[in-house]
Amino acid sequence: MKTITERISHFRKKNNLSQTELGEQMQEITGQLFTRSVVSNYENGRRKIPVDLIPVLAKIFGVTTDELFYTSEDMDKSHEYSTSISELQELAHRDAKAAFEKSLILLRENSNQIKELQEQLKNSEKEVGKYQKKLEVMINASDKLADTINELKRAALE
Repeated sequence: MKTITERISHFRKKNNLSQTELGEQMQEITGQLFTRSVVSNYENGRRKIPVDLIPVLAKIFGVTTDELFYTSEDMDKSHEYSTSISELQELAHRDAKAAFEKSLILLRENSNQIKELQEQLKNSEKEVGKYQKKLEVMINASDKLADTINELKRAALE
């Protein structure tokens, strides 16, 4: 399970919930309507999951928000990194040169992960740009609609 969409599907099934039932529970917490097809679209990646739904889903599934984004393996790695940093700090107090050399090794090992994260960031920035353009189009359409409504009101009053 690499993506949040896969994790949502996994946790829904693990909790023996249908997509409709999950939608009903989401609606109960948020007051918004979530049909089976909306949940299906979230799970299949056809629709982006709004950030404000993350804590709602975590609550329903009884997991942390981290567990929705990261596998237990990812979280273990994060713990390993914290441990490594603590160990490096201790080593630096005893032997700065050894700490420096070990740091270089760790940086080289993690350079691929950094590159992957940079690529993900670029893709996210592209998506944000697409949504901004769509939002601008919708705002313009909304403004034109408001103008048309105002014209119709004026015409009706004449």
